[in-house]
Amino acid sequence: MAEKNIISFLVTAFLPDHNETLLFAGFFDTTRVQLLLFFTTVIVGSDLRETTEKMDLPQFVHFIFESKDSYTIDTDLNNRSKEYFINEFNAKTIESIIKKSAENDTGALIHLFKKMIDHLLQLETTQVQMSSSKTSHGSLELYNAYERRMSHTVAENTEIARKYVGSNTELVKKVVEGSQADSIVIVYTVSKEGKIVSCGTLIFNEPTNRIVQKTFIYSQSISFDDCNLENNIVDVFHYIQKLTENQDANNSELCSRIDASIAKIKSDRLAVIFKSGESEKIIQFFQKIMPSEITSGTIELTVQKFNSIILDIAFEPDLLTAKKTEEPHKDDEPQPRQKAEVEVDLVISPTKGVKVSELQAGARIYVIINSSTPMGRNVVKKLNLLEENKVKPVSAVVERVSKTTEGYIIITRIASNLAGRAIEEEDVKVKSGDPVVDKKIEKSRKSLLVGIVVGLIFISLTALSLWILL
Repeated sequence: MAEKNIISFLVTAFLPDHNETLLFAGFFDTTRVQLLLFFTTVIVGSDLRETTEKMDLPQFVHFIFESKDSYTIDTDLNNRSKEYFINEFNAKTIESIIKKSAENDTGALIHLFKKMIDHLLQLETTQVQMSSSKTSHGSLELYNAYERRMSHTVAENTEIARKYVGSNTELVKKVVEGSQADSIVIVYTVSKEGKIVSCGTLIFNEPTNRIVQKTFIYSQSISFDDCNLENNIVDVFHYIQKLTENQDANNSELCSRIDASIAKIKSDRLAVIFKSGESEKIIQFFQKIMPSEITSGTIELTVQKFNSIILDIAFEPDLLTAKKTEEPHKDDEPQPRQKAEVEVDLVISPTKGVKVSELQAGARIYVIINSSTPMGRNVVKKLNLLEENKVKPVSAVVERVSKTTEGYIIITRIASNLAGRAIEEEDVKVKSGDPVVDKKIEKSRKSLLVGIVVGLIFISLTALSLWILL
């Protein structure tokens, strides 16, 4: 089963002296004892404890995301609270939170969060309510996707939307600006005698009436726990995608037969089936396209709709459109190889650094990978960058710097298949160079210094000896 080793804490703190409400949603990894991700907002002029009291986890997180559209936000205090929480949630505090949660000591947890917020505001009047629940990495991936979508530039979201709806300007605008849920994700399983013998995924884009992704697996080694449709859809989707890495010849032959069956169904008929969202119609579709050795079992499925930008970030699907229907670049230029992208922070150097506005493509700078996101956490783990609960800086090559209303957006290349993205509101000075090279230079400097000191001592002793002899 998809591990639920993540605990979420939803905190609503009314600040009577300010007449404001601070909302906090934090996600802690109980295995690694880490704060993975958190979201905050500070809403002016309202006590929202009654409003948020009955909200579940998704409702609470989305309320934070959407609060700026319906309420006045205290931006200054919200920014201060984010910086405060980053520093306050050290290893000892996180360990204490996880321990108190395991003991179901709600009173102690509420007191802990109240104490933290009181310290932030230098007050003692904060009124706190809190709830907690266990969740999976798939849920976290979705919340992270919503946040990343909002932090992207319009150009970045437009690029993603085009992968799903093509170059139609009106459709792209609806997906990017209107947040239209334009894509249907279907995950299915087929069971026989208590075992799952087949599973798969299918993504259908409504505006274009196209299947943009599909995977079909027929195997005797499918994990019932990992493929349980009661799990978060993102977790199950990722599990099925991992299974495709070990496809054998028989499975490839099965996929070819199913593809041939799908090709016989007209696109408008597919649209009627998938847009209905009715499980019975979609099950009949799978029964029609699948060989009898599979359809003799019990077909179950889950269907959910997503905005394609959210879908692309959270699910990371291998799209058919990326291979078959992508528009060629002008002058038939080859497409650059796509990179995974992580959020990074620039290492600031106020005295010896280079201003962001003066950074040139090809320059080497120091960056710190943001480990509060699931992707960032995976990269930090793979590169072994965590030391004493702090992420070590890495070298990155500047690819481009662009100035927007948000500030400066800096895209860097950390590895051949990994890009880093940073946003800086001000034209700060960043540390340039390469950590490995700088370490060697520092080592050489120390060696040189030792050599000079030894040389001076030798000269002094020689001069002293000659003086004694004379």
